[in-house]
This record gives sequence, C-alpha cells and structure tokens, in this order.
Amino acid sequence: MPVKTKKLSKKSQPLPLWWQLKEKIKEEIINNELQPDDKLPTELKLMSEYEVSRITVVKTLSQLASEGIIYRIQGKGTFVKGNKPVLKKEEIIGLIMPTTGHIYESLSKKIIHGLTDHHYFCIIIDYNGENRNSIKKIKDLIDRHPAILIIQGISRFPFNFLDNYPGKVIFLQAFEAEKRLPRARYILSDYFAGGRIVAEYLIYLGHEKIIFYTYPIFPGQKNQMSVIEGAKSVFKEKNIPEENFIIFTKSSQIAESLKKEKKPMAVFCNVDFMAKLIYETAKKLNLRIPEDISVVGYNNTPWCEIFKPNLTSVSIREAEIAEYVIDEITGKNINKKIIFKPKLIIRDSTTKKIL
Repeated sequence: MPVKTKKLSKKSQPLPLWWQLKEKIKEEIINNELQPDDKLPTELKLMSEYEVSRITVVKTLSQLASEGIIYRIQGKGTFVKGNKPVLKKEEIIGLIMPTTGHIYESLSKKIIHGLTDHHYFCIIIDYNGENRNSIKKIKDLIDRHPAILIIQGISRFPFNFLDNYPGKVIFLQAFEAEKRLPRARYILSDYFAGGRIVAEYLIYLGHEKIIFYTYPIFPGQKNQMSVIEGAKSVFKEKNIPEENFIIFTKSSQIAESLKKEKKPMAVFCNVDFMAKLIYETAKKLNLRIPEDISVVGYNNTPWCEIFKPNLTSVSIREAEIAEYVIDEITGKNINKKIIFKPKLIIRDSTTKKIL
C-alpha cells in the first residue's frame, strides 16, 4: 500500500520546511493526535510522508528535542515526552495576510520568525481577498479566540467576523475599511507619502509629466488612491497641471505613450514587477533606461535587482514594521497608531541629472 503523503507548503509559505514540519508535529501533540510516550514515525517514513529530505527531518527532530518535546532511545526510536507542550491562549497569534510572492513574502517572513523567536505559536492564513476558501478558515480562527490577531486590513476582509472577538487586533500595513474598531492597533504604511516622494523626486530630476502605471482602480482600494493623491498634491504645490500625472491601467496605453511622448519621460509603476512591461517595451522601441525613460517602482522587492538597470523603488520599511509589530505584541509600544513613512531607494533606472 503506497504511503500517503502530507505535503508541506513549498511555495505558499515563506518558512523553511524543517520549521513547518516541526510545527506540524507540535500541533499533532497539542491536539492529542500523538500521546505522551507514543513513538514517532521513522526518519524514512517522515521523509516519505512529507516529501522532504533527510536533512530536513534530522533538523526537525533536533529542534523538537532541544525544545524538550521529544526524546530518543538508542536503537528503539523517537518518542513524545510526557510533558506535552501546552499552549496558553496568550501564546497563540493569528496572522491573516498575504504571505507569498514578491510583495508580501519578506514582511510576513520577518513577522513570523520574530514571533517564533519570542515563543509564540502562529496560525497563518494566507489571505489576499480573492480566495473564498480562506473565509471559512478566517472565521474558524477568530472563533477560537486567539489572544492576538494581526490582519492586513484590505477592503475585502470580512470585518464583521471581529464583532464579538474579545482579543487584541492589530491592523498591519494597510487599512481600507470604513468600519473601524476603536480598540484596534494600527501599524500602517503611509501610501500618500509614498506618492509624494516619487513625484517630488521625478520633478526634481526635471520631469513635469509622469505616467502612473497601475492595476484597474476599484472602489475601496484606498492605498492605491492614496499614492495617486499624494503624487497629485505635489503637482498642485508646484503649479504643474494635474493632467500631467497620467494614469494608465492597460499595457497598450503604455506602448502607445512611450512611442509618442517627448523624451526624456518618467514612468511610475504601482508595484515593482509592473516595470517589466516598461523595460520590455523600451527595448523594442530602442529607448534607453534611464536616458530616455526614468522608471520608478513601489515596494522595493527583489525585482529591483533583477531588472537591468536596477530599479529605483519605494521601500515601505518592512523590517522596521515587522520589528514594531513584535514590540507591540511584547508590550514595548504604547502608541495606538503609527504610520511609517516610506523611503525612496535610488538605483540606476532614474537619471542622475537631466540636461
């Protein structure tokens, strides 16, 4: 009979496989699926069940042993200790946000590792507002009443689930909902300031017309609108016509514009990877970056170093946000709300000087 696999998430989680396997085994012990003095599967069986390497299994078991959760008897195997881990309510934290991909992985990874280092048990729900299967998972998690919920407050989040939740809520990075929880904490990024920073920099370089390339804009997407409003506020202050900030949501618009616009020009991408189209179109049209086109992205993701020349981008200061989240949970912060002003990371996709 073939061994049934219990695949770990190699793509949808930003965590090492040994860490995932360790937490899976801990969860089985906590939920009484493994009892004190039960024998764990052999290394070979764990490798087969979870489709991982021997190195991963060995590191997992070593970590569980160092935490005092399992013990080994030479020649007999590995067993669950009698004093199984008991999680206190205040040690359980729910993290509800996108955890994968170039935009979110770095921030979520820093938060998860920070929580783990402080001995919290983190229940992770990867939610970006599009996966309906996640809604039931979110409700089940909130109904368990973990001590703390960390939520990226996008407009599509089911905020009504929080009506009877008694614990602490931290809205992270974004908050697009009209409904506010008076008792919630807010650790946000200032998207309005992000738009201003880019507009000020490009105007300083000599560009008085900026193309903003973004997704289609839907009601409730306050972050996207805040970036636009921030950039337009700079145009207004400098007496530059607002229509010189041009918003495109289709790739065909970009191609046509790059053909016709006076050089040099500037393109501001709502997220870094959208600059891929700009680079590809510029190459087809024999346009040079940055001599003919200055390009700026947002989120300072690994894409910035992949593009040649490297992409100038806005950093949301994710390392500092993650650190602040951990401080908030461990009681070092007293501020109810903090908004991190982004930083512009200047690279070679923008001109140093326009003649």
